[in-house]
Amino acid sequence: MAGLSVATAQPLSVAVEEGLASNPALAADTARLEAAREAIVQARAQGLPNVEIMGSSTYSEGSFDPGDEAEAAIASVFSSPMGDGGMDEMGPDLADSFGPGDGRVSNQAQIAVTQPIFTGFQILNGIREAQASVEAASARLDCVRQGYAYQIADAYLRVVSAEAEIRAVEKSVQSLMQAHRATEVSFEAGQSTRTDVALAQSRLAAVRAQLAGAQADAIAARQAFAVVGGDGIQNFVLPETGAAVPASVDEAMSIAVREHPELAAAALDRDAAQAAVKGARGSRAPKVQLRGAYSYAEGQFFEGDRSSNASIAAEVQVPLFEGGAISSRIRQARAEDRAARFAETDTLRRVTADIQTAMAGYQASLRAAEAASARLEAAELAWRGVQLEREVGQRSVLDVLRVEEDLLAAQVGDVNAKAQVIRASWQVAFATGTLAAE
Repeated sequence: MAGLSVATAQPLSVAVEEGLASNPALAADTARLEAAREAIVQARAQGLPNVEIMGSSTYSEGSFDPGDEAEAAIASVFSSPMGDGGMDEMGPDLADSFGPGDGRVSNQAQIAVTQPIFTGFQILNGIREAQASVEAASARLDCVRQGYAYQIADAYLRVVSAEAEIRAVEKSVQSLMQAHRATEVSFEAGQSTRTDVALAQSRLAAVRAQLAGAQADAIAARQAFAVVGGDGIQNFVLPETGAAVPASVDEAMSIAVREHPELAAAALDRDAAQAAVKGARGSRAPKVQLRGAYSYAEGQFFEGDRSSNASIAAEVQVPLFEGGAISSRIRQARAEDRAARFAETDTLRRVTADIQTAMAGYQASLRAAEAASARLEAAELAWRGVQLEREVGQRSVLDVLRVEEDLLAAQVGDVNAKAQVIRASWQVAFATGTLAAE
């Protein structure tokens, strides 16, 4: 392409790669997927042992009078009858434990382990649901990534078209300036009329206005590209080839069924919904778990006393009446399962329609590009011919201006048609779900 070096221009593939790497919206979606992956870890954790450690330290002070009967009972335990001194005759340590004092510190600690044994397969189905949901989210992120890639490619090609139009119009301005000077010279020599001069001047002003509009369009196109692709690309070049396009609609559909991430996401949503139904049904099953605990305490009753206890128990929970909550969750899960199946069918229909539309658009772009190329070839031939005929007086200034105008339109149309072929090929790849591989 005139005025653009391949060595300094960034090709479309590089622009897309850099645009995806710097896209903040895509980075946010990727972070959300990382957060969603934690659901698998959390689901698996439901089947692992749960270990808890608890401890406390309490300071207390006060007085305690067990009464006459309790004193007699305590005395009999210690084989030391109490006299009138009562608790005091039991010894200072034991008496202080029951009587008033400066306070006592009691400590206790416990470790407990709970292990689910049977939950009606709720944990297993919860893991399956989480895995399917995360894989569906990953597939949808692939869809989003391909969508951004197509937006970047479309914006890139719009810049290419806009800058190509500027170059074509600039060449037309230079040519019309020469024609305008030649017409003025011819008028001074008496070989042209004032009308010829006015026509040349009018056409030159119109093309200059077109150049200003093309420059504004190019600025807008670059800014639109910066939104989706960043500002790292400075030079734009029209790619020589586009994305690979299947030979037929049937082949494109076959590729989409295997590769399209949106179809994969819909199937995974259905798998997740089925796992949710099984998990909801498991709510009706008995729950069995083992619970073991060991506790240690000191200073609970007397200053310096110690106690410990170890236990293990099997716990069984059987839901008898839950107010209809379990039945409601099962119906809800079944409805969501049906919705996932319908959504899968709808996704297949939309993908089919997108592929047919994209393939038709690609074929139309090929025919349009062929026509634009033929028009440009004819316009260039006509322009060279009318210049020669003008020199020998067989063509008027008006004829030259008309051919110049047609040549400009043909040049712009040819670049736009070629860009549309590239754009249409990327549209086909996007429709089949293979754009990420391009």
